[in-house]
Amino acid sequence: MSKRKKNSGKKSDGSLPEPEGTLRRGPMEPIERELELYETPPEHVAELLAREEFKGEIHDPCAGRLALVEGLICGGYPRDQITAADLHDWGVQPCDVGVDFLETTEPRDNFVLNPPASMKDEFVRHALSLAKYKVAVLLPMNFEAKVSVHDILENTCLPWKARYLFTQSVPWLNTGQLGGFYHFAWFVFERDYEGEVQRERITLPKNNGTAIRKERDTVVFRPGQEKGFAGPDIETPGYQCMADIRLEETTWLWPGLIPLGELTILEGDPSTNKSALIVLLAALLSRGRKLPGLAGNGQPVKGGTLYLCGEDSPSKTVRPRLMAAKADLGQIVISEKYGAIPGDLKAIEQTCAEKDIRLLVADTMECAFGVNVMNNQKLRNKVLGPLRQFAERLDMAVIMIRHFTKANGPTLIRGTGPIGITGAARNQLQMHLNPNDPETMRVLAHAKCNVGPKASSQLFEVTSAPVDGVSNPVPLLVHRGTSQFSADDLNGVGQEKGSPKLKAVKELLQAILKDGPVEYNEVIRRGTRRIEVGRRTIEKAKAELRIETKRVGSGRNGTHKVYWSLPSRKEAGPTVHSPHLGKCGE
Repeated sequence: MSKRKKNSGKKSDGSLPEPEGTLRRGPMEPIERELELYETPPEHVAELLAREEFKGEIHDPCAGRLALVEGLICGGYPRDQITAADLHDWGVQPCDVGVDFLETTEPRDNFVLNPPASMKDEFVRHALSLAKYKVAVLLPMNFEAKVSVHDILENTCLPWKARYLFTQSVPWLNTGQLGGFYHFAWFVFERDYEGEVQRERITLPKNNGTAIRKERDTVVFRPGQEKGFAGPDIETPGYQCMADIRLEETTWLWPGLIPLGELTILEGDPSTNKSALIVLLAALLSRGRKLPGLAGNGQPVKGGTLYLCGEDSPSKTVRPRLMAAKADLGQIVISEKYGAIPGDLKAIEQTCAEKDIRLLVADTMECAFGVNVMNNQKLRNKVLGPLRQFAERLDMAVIMIRHFTKANGPTLIRGTGPIGITGAARNQLQMHLNPNDPETMRVLAHAKCNVGPKASSQLFEVTSAPVDGVSNPVPLLVHRGTSQFSADDLNGVGQEKGSPKLKAVKELLQAILKDGPVEYNEVIRRGTRRIEVGRRTIEKAKAELRIETKRVGSGRNGTHKVYWSLPSRKEAGPTVHSPHLGKCGE
């Protein structure tokens, strides 16, 4: 393939490239990188022809040096059945040169192509508009997750038939310079096809896959890459003018809440059901079900989850929860290895390709990265940098779970570890108890989002479901719509002494308690119903008013109740004070 750009196709010294029709994987000239010339590996063509048959003419509109054409001939198709064209003259024959495919209108029986990466959407869309029977396109695996593929399918009469995914990654030219290793797949569209999309993973023989890596000697690995850090680099740093950088929109695993290709932090206090939320997402993802809040005719993402679990037992906790959520267990992979990232990134990437993983979860960050990583800036750079490149390269969502610190503070720095971790993540979510019903309701709130606007807070109910083989019901989260509580509300941010909202809460508490003691849960319900504030703000107002707490009951089997009263009203009877009631009261 070669990029659609007006250029003579000459080398940097002014001469034409060597007229060779064989697959060439040696050092690449600057003009080749600029025009995105990437020659299709013959083994990739052979695997396509082993699964698909083409009747009639086969046309390659971005033929380059005819590597793909040679693969078709080696696969048994006669030369007179194959036609080829390219915008640039690469010195090979027979090939129609100077042909701008996007401006052609001639219908063809079949198209088989490896389009330039920066214009893959346009090439696929145009090929589907001209094909009579079948189109096969070699594309990065993340093409399926992009919104564009669904938009393309809505405007063509060639149904999507198959996706043949190669589990080995190969180097790729991206926006004019040598990019990282990517996983590719053949996307096949066929007229009059009916049925589900055929999905197959192809593992090439090891000698083929390693040959591709060894022979591309333009790839130079970063220092430390041999120790397991993923992703190749170019030999010299590349600089681009902003006018030449293609605009891309953010794509989402969970629309508005969890982006693809980015790092997301999920944090909260213990027992706020963070892991239960991950289980719910993994279950819905495994079956291609709509995620909460996915509106309209949006297409839900389907794929697997790789769960690096350092706290919950896979057999006693994680699997029962997944079963309760009706997950496809074959789509979920779990590991309890301590400090798996970054040392295992290459093995993780291989697993992600084999299992079509779209979500990687580090639960918790300390367990997945190692304790020392959380307290060492250099180690954090070695972990978060490669992990972010990994997420972007595979177009996956990566969720890193951590706990809140004991001390209250600003919303963005509530989590454990240095602030550099928060800065490295492009997205930050927090799980809180719902002030209206802290026993059974949870609020998922957006604390930070650098790739789009903050989404509405989501409300979940903690329920339970029976599971075969487990004696007790298993906890399960159920989505209950949106919540008006923001992350700042739930953290009590901005409610300094004398602020209007804090003053309103103090006045409300005085009104609620003016006639005598009121049970704690009733205070919270009445307070948050009248004023949209978090529990922390109410507790701050309680401290300033010096409201007293009184526990009534034995406390056995949860039979005791806690009452609040104004300090001027002393009630008869024993009062039991607990050192922690002034903070949580429940």
